[in-house]
Amino acid sequence: MSNHIPSSVSRTVATLAALMIAASASHAAETTLRLQGQLVNSSANAIALSGEFGSGPGAYLGVEFHLNERFGIEVGASWFELDESETLDGIILTTDLEASLAVTPITVALNVHMTPQKRYDFYLAPKIGWAFFDDLELTTRIDFGGISFPGFPGLPDISFPGFDNSITTDFTTDDQFVFGLRLGFDVPFGDSSWSFSSSIDYTDMDIEAEVLGVPVPGVGLDPLAIGAGVAYSF
Repeated sequence: MSNHIPSSVSRTVATLAALMIAASASHAAETTLRLQGQLVNSSANAIALSGEFGSGPGAYLGVEFHLNERFGIEVGASWFELDESETLDGIILTTDLEASLAVTPITVALNVHMTPQKRYDFYLAPKIGWAFFDDLELTTRIDFGGISFPGFPGLPDISFPGFDNSITTDFTTDDQFVFGLRLGFDVPFGDSSWSFSSSIDYTDMDIEAEVLGVPVPGVGLDPLAIGAGVAYSF
Protein backbone atom coordinates (compact mmCIF):
# COMPACT_ATOMS: atom_id res chain seq x y z
CA MET A 1 0.00 0.00 0.00
CA SER A 2 1.34 3.38 -0.98
CA ASN A 3 2.46 6.00 1.50
CA HIS A 4 0.05 8.39 -0.25
CA ILE A 5 -2.94 6.93 1.56
CA PRO A 6 -2.83 9.00 4.77
CA SER A 7 -3.11 12.35 2.93
CA SER A 8 -6.05 11.11 0.84
CA VAL A 9 -7.81 9.65 3.84
CA SER A 10 -7.32 12.81 5.88
CA ARG A 11 -8.90 14.89 3.13
CA THR A 12 -11.81 12.48 2.97
CA VAL A 13 -12.38 12.49 6.73
CA ALA A 14 -12.35 16.30 6.84
CA THR A 15 -14.82 16.50 3.97
CA LEU A 16 -17.15 13.94 5.48
CA ALA A 17 -17.15 15.76 8.81
CA ALA A 18 -18.38 18.84 6.96
CA LEU A 19 -21.05 16.71 5.27
CA MET A 20 -22.30 15.45 8.63
CA ILE A 21 -22.58 19.01 9.93
CA ALA A 22 -24.49 19.99 6.79
CA ALA A 23 -26.80 17.02 7.22
CA SER A 24 -27.64 17.95 10.80
CA ALA A 25 -28.49 21.51 9.71
CA SER A 26 -30.56 20.45 6.71
CA HIS A 27 -34.31 21.08 6.62
CA ALA A 28 -34.92 18.58 3.82
CA ALA A 29 -37.91 16.26 4.01
CA GLU A 30 -35.55 13.30 4.50
CA THR A 31 -31.82 12.72 4.65
CA THR A 32 -30.00 9.54 3.66
CA LEU A 33 -26.42 8.62 4.54
CA ARG A 34 -24.65 6.04 2.34
CA LEU A 35 -21.47 4.12 3.10
CA GLN A 36 -20.05 1.71 0.53
CA GLY A 37 -16.94 -0.29 -0.12
CA GLN A 38 -15.94 -0.23 -3.76
CA LEU A 39 -14.05 -2.20 -6.37
CA VAL A 40 -12.62 0.36 -8.79
CA ASN A 41 -11.43 -0.56 -12.27
CA SER A 42 -9.48 1.47 -14.82
CA SER A 43 -7.87 0.47 -18.12
CA ALA A 44 -5.61 3.54 -18.03
CA ASN A 45 -1.95 3.00 -18.82
CA ALA A 46 0.29 5.24 -16.69
CA ILE A 47 3.57 3.51 -17.59
CA ALA A 48 2.84 4.11 -21.31
CA LEU A 49 3.75 0.58 -22.29
CA SER A 50 1.36 -2.37 -22.47
CA GLY A 51 0.16 -2.64 -18.87
CA GLU A 52 -2.92 -1.10 -17.25
CA PHE A 53 -4.04 -0.13 -13.75
CA GLY A 54 -6.70 -2.84 -13.49
CA SER A 55 -8.75 -3.02 -10.25
CA GLY A 56 -8.17 -1.59 -6.80
CA PRO A 57 -9.99 -0.95 -3.49
CA GLY A 58 -12.10 2.10 -2.79
CA ALA A 59 -14.70 3.56 -0.43
CA TYR A 60 -17.57 6.05 -0.69
CA LEU A 61 -19.51 8.05 1.88
CA GLY A 62 -22.24 10.50 0.93
CA VAL A 63 -25.29 12.32 2.27
CA GLU A 64 -28.43 12.91 0.22
CA PHE A 65 -30.85 15.74 0.99
CA HIS A 66 -34.22 14.70 -0.46
CA LEU A 67 -36.07 17.60 -2.09
CA ASN A 68 -39.19 15.49 -2.69
CA GLU A 69 -39.99 11.87 -3.52
CA ARG A 70 -38.45 12.22 -7.00
CA PHE A 71 -35.34 14.38 -6.58
CA GLY A 72 -32.47 14.72 -4.12
CA ILE A 73 -29.04 16.35 -3.89
CA GLU A 74 -26.19 14.05 -2.78
CA VAL A 75 -22.79 15.32 -1.69
CA GLY A 76 -20.17 12.61 -1.41
CA ALA A 77 -16.50 11.81 -1.05
CA SER A 78 -14.74 8.72 -2.31
CA TRP A 79 -11.22 7.37 -2.19
CA PHE A 80 -9.47 4.77 -4.28
CA GLU A 81 -5.97 3.60 -5.12
CA LEU A 82 -4.85 1.88 -8.30
CA ASP A 83 -1.60 0.06 -9.01
CA GLU A 84 -0.01 -0.94 -12.30
CA SER A 85 2.98 -3.22 -12.87
CA GLU A 86 4.89 -4.46 -15.88
CA THR A 87 8.02 -6.53 -16.46
CA LEU A 88 10.38 -6.06 -19.40
CA ASP A 89 12.62 -9.08 -20.03
CA GLY A 90 15.83 -8.39 -21.91
CA ILE A 91 18.73 -10.61 -22.84
CA ILE A 92 20.79 -9.70 -19.78
CA LEU A 93 18.51 -7.19 -17.97
CA THR A 94 15.09 -7.53 -16.35
CA THR A 95 13.22 -4.31 -15.63
CA ASP A 96 10.17 -4.17 -13.32
CA LEU A 97 7.99 -1.05 -13.49
CA GLU A 98 5.35 -0.28 -10.85
CA ALA A 99 3.01 2.74 -10.74
CA SER A 100 0.71 3.71 -7.85
CA LEU A 101 -1.92 6.46 -7.73
CA ALA A 102 -4.43 7.49 -5.02
CA VAL A 103 -7.41 9.75 -5.86
CA THR A 104 -10.04 11.48 -3.70
CA PRO A 105 -13.02 12.82 -5.71
CA ILE A 106 -15.54 15.13 -3.98
CA THR A 107 -18.82 15.23 -5.94
CA VAL A 108 -22.32 16.73 -5.98
CA ALA A 109 -25.04 14.68 -7.71
CA LEU A 110 -28.67 15.20 -8.66
CA ASN A 111 -30.37 11.95 -7.64
CA VAL A 112 -33.41 11.18 -9.80
CA HIS A 113 -35.44 8.50 -8.03
CA MET A 114 -37.10 6.28 -10.62
CA THR A 115 -39.29 4.22 -8.28
CA PRO A 116 -41.03 6.60 -5.84
CA GLN A 117 -43.42 4.95 -3.35
CA LYS A 118 -41.85 1.56 -4.03
CA ARG A 119 -40.20 -0.57 -1.35
CA TYR A 120 -36.91 -0.44 -3.24
CA ASP A 121 -35.22 2.73 -4.47
CA PHE A 122 -33.58 2.84 -7.90
CA TYR A 123 -32.01 6.17 -8.87
CA LEU A 124 -29.90 7.80 -11.57
CA ALA A 125 -27.44 10.46 -10.50
CA PRO A 126 -25.53 12.71 -12.91
CA LYS A 127 -22.68 14.27 -10.95
CA ILE A 128 -19.94 16.89 -11.07
CA GLY A 129 -17.05 17.47 -8.70
CA TRP A 130 -13.37 17.97 -8.04
CA ALA A 131 -10.76 15.22 -7.81
CA PHE A 132 -7.69 15.49 -5.57
CA PHE A 133 -4.74 13.47 -6.89
CA ASP A 134 -1.76 12.33 -4.89
CA ASP A 135 1.53 12.21 -6.78
CA LEU A 136 1.90 9.38 -9.27
CA GLU A 137 4.61 7.13 -7.86
CA LEU A 138 6.74 5.17 -10.34
CA THR A 139 9.18 2.56 -9.08
CA THR A 140 11.77 1.08 -11.45
CA ARG A 141 13.69 -2.05 -10.47
CA ILE A 142 16.57 -3.24 -12.64
CA ASP A 143 17.94 -6.75 -12.21
CA PHE A 144 21.21 -7.57 -13.96
CA GLY A 145 22.18 -11.18 -13.55
CA GLY A 146 25.82 -10.71 -14.54
CA ILE A 147 27.67 -11.78 -17.66
CA SER A 148 31.06 -13.27 -18.51
CA PHE A 149 33.16 -13.68 -21.66
CA PRO A 150 35.95 -16.14 -22.38
CA GLY A 151 39.35 -14.58 -21.84
CA PHE A 152 42.30 -14.66 -24.18
CA PRO A 153 44.37 -17.83 -24.12
CA GLY A 154 46.20 -18.04 -20.85
CA LEU A 155 44.10 -15.26 -19.27
CA PRO A 156 41.05 -15.56 -16.96
CA ASP A 157 37.54 -15.01 -18.24
CA ILE A 158 36.16 -11.47 -18.29
CA SER A 159 33.09 -11.16 -16.06
CA PHE A 160 30.75 -8.44 -14.88
CA PRO A 161 28.95 -9.09 -11.58
CA GLY A 162 25.18 -8.79 -11.34
CA PHE A 163 23.26 -6.14 -9.42
CA ASP A 164 19.71 -5.29 -8.36
CA ASN A 165 18.75 -1.62 -8.09
CA SER A 166 15.50 0.22 -7.37
CA ILE A 167 14.58 3.86 -8.09
CA THR A 168 11.33 5.60 -7.05
CA THR A 169 10.17 8.78 -8.82
CA ASP A 170 7.18 10.95 -7.87
CA PHE A 171 5.34 12.72 -10.70
CA THR A 172 3.35 15.81 -9.65
CA THR A 173 -0.30 15.46 -10.68
CA ASP A 174 -2.92 18.18 -11.12
CA ASP A 175 -6.27 18.20 -9.29
CA GLN A 176 -9.15 18.66 -11.72
CA PHE A 177 -12.84 19.04 -12.46
CA VAL A 178 -14.65 15.73 -13.04
CA PHE A 179 -18.11 14.55 -14.04
CA GLY A 180 -19.91 11.25 -14.33
CA LEU A 181 -22.99 9.16 -13.64
CA ARG A 182 -24.04 6.91 -10.76
CA LEU A 183 -26.70 4.19 -10.85
CA GLY A 184 -27.89 3.40 -7.34
CA PHE A 185 -30.14 0.76 -5.80
CA ASP A 186 -31.26 0.68 -2.14
CA VAL A 187 -33.41 -2.03 -0.51
CA PRO A 188 -34.54 -1.53 3.12
CA PHE A 189 -34.01 -4.15 5.80
CA GLY A 190 -37.63 -4.82 6.75
CA ASP A 191 -39.31 -1.77 8.27
CA SER A 192 -36.10 -0.27 9.65
CA SER A 193 -34.39 2.93 8.54
CA TRP A 194 -31.40 0.88 7.36
CA SER A 195 -31.04 -0.34 3.78
CA PHE A 196 -28.70 -2.40 1.66
CA SER A 197 -27.09 0.08 -0.73
CA SER A 198 -25.33 -0.67 -4.02
CA SER A 199 -24.17 1.36 -7.00
CA ILE A 200 -22.30 1.46 -10.29
CA ASP A 201 -20.35 4.70 -10.56
CA TYR A 202 -18.51 6.07 -13.62
CA THR A 203 -16.31 9.17 -13.48
CA ASP A 204 -14.63 10.91 -16.39
CA MET A 205 -11.14 12.03 -15.32
CA ASP A 206 -7.58 12.21 -16.66
CA ILE A 207 -4.14 11.88 -15.12
CA GLU A 208 -2.34 15.17 -15.81
CA ALA A 209 1.22 15.05 -14.51
CA GLU A 210 4.41 17.10 -14.60
CA VAL A 211 8.05 15.99 -14.67
CA LEU A 212 10.50 18.65 -13.45
CA GLY A 213 7.79 21.23 -14.07
CA VAL A 214 7.19 20.10 -17.65
CA PRO A 215 3.65 18.82 -18.44
CA VAL A 216 3.40 15.32 -19.90
CA PRO A 217 0.53 14.06 -22.10
CA GLY A 218 -2.63 13.32 -20.11
CA VAL A 219 -3.90 9.77 -19.69
CA GLY A 220 -7.61 8.98 -19.40
CA LEU A 221 -8.22 7.30 -16.04
CA ASP A 222 -12.06 7.07 -16.26
CA PRO A 223 -12.62 4.77 -13.25
CA LEU A 224 -15.68 2.52 -13.02
CA ALA A 225 -16.61 1.64 -9.42
CA ILE A 226 -18.94 -1.10 -8.22
CA GLY A 227 -20.03 -0.45 -4.64
CA ALA A 228 -21.98 -2.20 -1.90
CA GLY A 229 -22.74 -1.18 1.66
CA VAL A 230 -25.47 0.31 3.83
CA ALA A 231 -27.70 3.39 3.86
CA TYR A 232 -29.50 5.07 6.77
CA SER A 233 -32.48 7.42 6.30
CA PHE A 234 -33.79 9.86 8.88
